[in-house]
Amino acid sequence: LIQKSYKTWKYFKIHIITKIFFKIKFMPIKELKREEFASWKYLKLSNIILENGRKYEVCSRTTKWWAVAWILRHIEKKCFILIKQYRYTLKDYVIELVAGIVDKDKHIDEIMKEEVIEETGYRDIVSMNYLLETSGSAWAFSETLHLYDIEITWEKYAQKLGSLEDIEVIEVPYDEIISFLENESINYVIDPKIGLWVIMIMGKIKEIPQP
Repeated sequence: LIQKSYKTWKYFKIHIITKIFFKIKFMPIKELKREEFASWKYLKLSNIILENGRKYEVCSRTTKWWAVAWILRHIEKKCFILIKQYRYTLKDYVIELVAGIVDKDKHIDEIMKEEVIEETGYRDIVSMNYLLETSGSAWAFSETLHLYDIEITWEKYAQKLGSLEDIEVIEVPYDEIISFLENESINYVIDPKIGLWVIMIMGKIKEIPQP
């Protein structure tokens, strides 16, 4: 019994020492300071100075805004509502989710309705459910993105686009979404968040082909 207890204690000590070792070894390097070297209306660039002397260039919002993307599903048409617009950052058209920035003193529901009407023309929103928080590019951009699943109904009205916006609404039936995402003949960039979302709700919509 004593020998067995000794072995148990020995393995327990090894376990604890190993945990402490890995915790110390892989602890994030302490951040000393941030040096801002460029700032505009919406974005700013900074150098993060670490304790070991390394520097990281990062981009962040100028305020505590956060981004939101809405996954639109039309109840009667049984389709997903996506949008296509030109993104100068990629020098190409991108098929993506309806999205916006929470930059106003309004509730998220109000901002959501404004963005959906503006970018798609759909006004009748049945439900909105929160899915998850993610990051678009964690290694360089501090912005977090919150994903919502939205059900809409009835007809589409005219979009209310800004002077610099040119957005095309794309309706993809439930049973065609997988082939749409896998279609290599599409000459546009497809936002990978669409695929992430389809995986999340795959079990809820029977029309989506199962892998």
